[in-house]
Amino acid sequence: MENVNKSGKNAPEHAHPAETVICSNEEYNKDVKERYQEKKECLLIKFEELLNIAPEFGLWLKQIIRYGNVDSQVLIEWDVNYNLDTDANHFSCQLFTETHNYTIYGHPPTSKHPRGYLGCGGNSRKQRPGEDWHRGNDLPDGDYSKETFDMIVRGIVAYELKNLQLWRKHTYHRNQV
Repeated sequence: MENVNKSGKNAPEHAHPAETVICSNEEYNKDVKERYQEKKECLLIKFEELLNIAPEFGLWLKQIIRYGNVDSQVLIEWDVNYNLDTDANHFSCQLFTETHNYTIYGHPPTSKHPRGYLGCGGNSRKQRPGEDWHRGNDLPDGDYSKETFDMIVRGIVAYELKNLQLWRKHTYHRNQV
């Protein structure tokens, strides 16, 4: 007699891989975090830890996040291997919209770099047909300051705005049939 599984079909009785590994959300999140950190060579940190690295930036960021819950909307990375003459706390914060991913990166002022740095880049989350890369652009950058942060936020808003189709120029005339 053939090997018949419980569904009655002729197939070996194998459990689906997802069914054989049952883990808690905590274990799953830990695994995902470890793989991400290994791939990106960084530490994923929570908002409270960002306040220890870049307190001013953390407060500026919290002001633009809905309900102030930064951890629910921003992926914060701390690059412990980044070497800006060994005394900078380099961080990056990823913000996601429906179509784009924005990364604000920088470091607070240090003795060797008294102006610090803030910058931002935007990337498309979707490839265009026929392309094997994600389009992206640099957004404003400058000193580690509230003014630079505000320029970055305005740059993100400008990047997200869409052109109105109501006022587009037509290539035909009304009198044409």
